[in-house]
Amino acid sequence: MPRSSLSLRRSAPRVRVFGVNPTATRTERIVTVARGRAESAHGDPERWREMIANRPFGRLSEPEEVARIVAMLASPAAAYLSGTVVDLDGGMRHRG
Repeated sequence: MPRSSLSLRRSAPRVRVFGVNPTATRTERIVTVARGRAESAHGDPERWREMIANRPFGRLSEPEEVARIVAMLASPAAAYLSGTVVDLDGGMRHRG
């Protein structure tokens, strides 16, 4: 069932439904890929940060940033929010 349908079901009046859409997040896998690209492009895997310099704010998102948003959505602070997707992309989708 689509997220928006779940959020409107009358049979579950206190169930809130969210989608969380994070961008590339600094994980071991993502850093390994960036290091491989840096090795191919520059001959130096230590230059991996250059491979992500075009990201919003010049960096990857941090796992803790994603976790904080999920915790906030599950908290009373977002008690009246449901049926939405939170894009954690640093504004990348709005770049021209």
